[in-house]
Amino acid sequence: MKKTSLLAVVFFLAIFLTTSTAALAAGQMSEEPTATAIVADVIIIRPLGIVSVVVGSALFVVSLPFTIPAQGVKMTARKLIVEPFHFTFTRSIGETREAGI
Repeated sequence: MKKTSLLAVVFFLAIFLTTSTAALAAGQMSEEPTATAIVADVIIIRPLGIVSVVVGSALFVVSLPFTIPAQGVKMTARKLIVEPFHFTFTRSIGETREAGI
């Protein structure tokens, strides 16, 4: 049962992201998000964003011994922590466009 539910969530997410990206690329996205986009954002996308912030933070700490000598700490922190944080917590509900961070 859990496997079926997980598969359904992954399938829904894949369809939603694919259609949103295609519509965005075609310039057909309206300024106001749809109800479907809001529901998907609150139920699926935001929780995944929280997970990505936590996992990104852990990966950042693990990567420090490699990024400090290579002087890549700022870029690594931006990609693994800052961008997922902004995507999760500062983006408007239902917004699918990337905003400049």
